[in-house]
Amino acid sequence: MTGLLPLSQRVAAALTSSLSSADLAALIAEVSTETGNLDTRRAQAERISLDPLTSDEAVEAASGDVVRLGLAIRRQQAALQQLDERMTAAAAAEQRAEQAKARAAAVKQRDEAVTALRDKYPRLAGEIAALMRQILSADRAITAHAPGERTVEAIACGVSPMGIAGDVN
Repeated sequence: MTGLLPLSQRVAAALTSSLSSADLAALIAEVSTETGNLDTRRAQAERISLDPLTSDEAVEAASGDVVRLGLAIRRQQAALQQLDERMTAAAAAEQRAEQAKARAAAVKQRDEAVTALRDKYPRLAGEIAALMRQILSADRAITAHAPGERTVEAIACGVSPMGIAGDVN
């Protein structure tokens, strides 16, 4: 619906409401194009008003157009400056919102990991400690009673005990 409003009304609405930086950029492009069109029309009116072959009535009308179009161009330039400021502010706000969203996701992920660590770590650490005691006991038994046989980790993982070369005592 706002696309049906005159450009000046859309600019005024954009300066008094919250638009995304993308919407503001599109409006800035439209205002820039319109400013260029106004300047083309102003230059044409100026050529007419300065042409010595132009009638006095046509010079008077063209001179009025030069002034009117010049003011319209300056108004568009002022609008562009304000729109650019709004777009910069909107982009910064969007970036802050994205950062806040990413932070919230990171905090949520961290809190889930904290919960998992609190809930699972004590049990898992106990299981790992028991497993390591079992491996150590088996390796000591192999070393003592079956020299030359491979250790638990050598068979299970293809490495020496705990990644260390040498015998286990």
